[in-house]
Amino acid sequence: MENTLTLYVRYLAKPGCRETFLRQLTTHGVIDAIRREDGCLRYDYFLSVQNEDEILLVEQWQTEEQQQAILSYTTMLCTALARPDDPLPEEPYTTDTLRQEALTRGFLWSSYIWGEQRVQVYPMNPIYRSEDAVEVWASLRVEANYSSDLTQTTGDTFGYGSLHHLTLNRTAQGWQVVGDDCEESDLCGYLSGCGTASLPSEDILAGIQNYLDLRAAVMAGRTPAAPACCTAPLREDAQALAEAAVDEYAVIYDVQCRPAYFAPMQQSGETVQVTFREILRVDHLRQGVIAATRTSVDHTLTLRRQTDGSWQVCGDSYEALGHTCAVTP
Repeated sequence: MENTLTLYVRYLAKPGCRETFLRQLTTHGVIDAIRREDGCLRYDYFLSVQNEDEILLVEQWQTEEQQQAILSYTTMLCTALARPDDPLPEEPYTTDTLRQEALTRGFLWSSYIWGEQRVQVYPMNPIYRSEDAVEVWASLRVEANYSSDLTQTTGDTFGYGSLHHLTLNRTAQGWQVVGDDCEESDLCGYLSGCGTASLPSEDILAGIQNYLDLRAAVMAGRTPAAPACCTAPLREDAQALAEAAVDEYAVIYDVQCRPAYFAPMQQSGETVQVTFREILRVDHLRQGVIAATRTSVDHTLTLRRQTDGSWQVCGDSYEALGHTCAVTP
């Protein structure tokens, strides 16, 4: 394929020395070292059955553009893990959906304070679907400093790995990661799907986030910034949820939330119904330290468009912290 560099190298060993040559390569770690080099997709030796002294080496290397797209994407994953509250740059190496997914994954693990991270990426086994589409397995290895005590910025060293099945498409701006199926990971909750192509429009998303922020503010004892984002019955329900949270966590310092895992939205005129999962993080006192606990809450919201164009939440159905909400429009 024109998108990779493939080399075929024929060796003729001294008579009777082929096995010794290969054993020395393995013993001194030469093969493993080359396979770990950036862009190495394949480095394999094959033995001839006709000539006992002949060896064929097959090397395959990624193009620089593909390497850069994969490296930039995996770096973004680790950046989102370390700083989930910071916006990610809109670079051409990936899509808006995968950026959203990366931030949600980071928020899932925001109960830890992450320090320095060291990242290694090993792409392998490319499958070209066409000249402009390739699938690559990428093994991600990360070592990081972290702390579970939110009052500390340094702590233990933690290493984790994840295996990503990446899909890259060639665009006018270069190669772009358009899919990430993370099937295996040492990092709990690091699964695909929290970013979705069925994301609501920005104005509806703003109405949903304002409502979730109101509930979080009431739980944390703060004054809500946008009390008109929902109806009076839902504001009363937020107070009932806050009382249930106190029973669960005793001393609460802060509450944050993110919507994720959106199902396709249903709309009828000026009313929409949205099903999604809220990722809820509660900072609270636990065993003498300020720690964070995260939980997920499944919502079915009803929103109505207001005269000013904004969306107000007028119905919600969920269960959380032993509390049940069934407010209808």
